[in-house]
Amino acid sequence: MLAAATSWLVLGATTHAVRVHQFAELCIQWAAAGIDSLVPQWFGEYIEIVELGRMFVLTFLCAAAFFVLRPTMTYLVFRPLFSIMCLTADERKRKLDAERTELQLKWEESCWKFFVYLSFSVGAWLAFKDSDYAWDWSTKEFWKGCYALPCQRARPTGSLAAIYNVECGFYFYAIPSLMFLEMRRKDYSVMMTHHFCTLGLILFSHIANVQQVGVVIMFCHDVCDVAMELAKLQKYRGGPPVPLFVVFIVVWVLARLVYYPLFPVYSVLFVTHRALGLTETPYPGWRQSEHWTVGSHLFDITKPHFLHFTATWLFFSALLLALQVMHVYWSWLIFRIAYNQIMYGDADDVREEGDAVAKRRKQKAHAEGKKTR
Repeated sequence: MLAAATSWLVLGATTHAVRVHQFAELCIQWAAAGIDSLVPQWFGEYIEIVELGRMFVLTFLCAAAFFVLRPTMTYLVFRPLFSIMCLTADERKRKLDAERTELQLKWEESCWKFFVYLSFSVGAWLAFKDSDYAWDWSTKEFWKGCYALPCQRARPTGSLAAIYNVECGFYFYAIPSLMFLEMRRKDYSVMMTHHFCTLGLILFSHIANVQQVGVVIMFCHDVCDVAMELAKLQKYRGGPPVPLFVVFIVVWVLARLVYYPLFPVYSVLFVTHRALGLTETPYPGWRQSEHWTVGSHLFDITKPHFLHFTATWLFFSALLLALQVMHVYWSWLIFRIAYNQIMYGDADDVREEGDAVAKRRKQKAHAEGKKTR
């Protein structure tokens, strides 16, 4: 009986998987047909429309998976961990009060983000290692084999394509999640802007086939979120938050205030011109593009290169610089938290000062600070 039931389940699962695969392929064909009617003719010269359709279908399948994965992980992993690591034996036996309920929601949210960003960081690092990108502090290798936008080099496969589809799907999920599932904080509008900018960068860098620089930007962002959520989890469980908070500040400064603007952003803003031959002194080994000549004026809208390079370059540059402005804003909030920790022993998230619990903690910390002085 058990063998028969097992065989029936395996057969049913196999049949279901085949149907899902057939449905996905049909969706890819529909998406390709729709995209083919929308994209400009010049764009189709460099990218197979069916590949673009495949990317969109896989992205939305990943987004749908996140809506299932989060509640599943919450009920099976994060909530039991909260009970084990944050509650006493007596608290587990009775109903949680308002403060503990709020703490549980924060714990579950931070656990989810820690799990997601740790997975993304590992995935981005593996994709970077698997790519044919040669490490070069000048970052000109980002544009190897790229003579126009979209780049004509072979589209990535394996881990690099996978991390792009999964992370793009995550940000399609993250926008409604921020609106309806997560706690509202003071930087809600900034975070929403960040999600739209990030989604735009991931999506269009995938379309433009410049994933080599994109995966580096992903990694230096995601690794900061791993350190931040780990520090928050330590604080929620009642452990000493300062050591992990210091680690987070160091990672944040190095990744988002030093490496991000000085290398990938600088590369997009200034290196692309020489790599693609849009200056009088292009890099050795560059190949003449059919859309411009050496030294072509970047903003000449009458020339083909404005459509093939400048418009896309302006779009990417604007989004990258917008992210850097947000990094500076969040750095100010982080340094405020550090100041409160040094002066009052209070490491509460200043974005949550409107919460009742955070207000009580801050008033207590300020009162104790005045007594000591």
